[in-house]
Amino acid sequence: MTFIVRVFSLSEKQSTKTDLNVSLAFKLTIMRFLNTSVIYMLVHTNASRWYQSGDLVSDVFSVLVFAVGAPVIALVCYWGFDLYREYQICSAKGADKPINQMQANELMEG
Repeated sequence: MTFIVRVFSLSEKQSTKTDLNVSLAFKLTIMRFLNTSVIYMLVHTNASRWYQSGDLVSDVFSVLVFAVGAPVIALVCYWGFDLYREYQICSAKGADKPINQMQANELMEG
């Protein structure tokens, strides 16, 4: 899905990087909507079975868990990485001699 959207956006020849990013975000939003709602409605056409086990309700629940869980996991990982870098800087400063700005930059860049 991302590859297809990028191909369409790159063929539009935007004048700035911001226009390209806006185009990508808009197309990805539309594709995500189609992928997480319209496709499920097309696959599960029998409305009388939607609330039975293993049908539409199960699919929508799994999409909801992923849509909420993935950003939370990414945020926790980001915070953990940031705290780890801060710990590295603090422990390096606590050594025999303080580190200079160049060493701090190299430490943060990895």
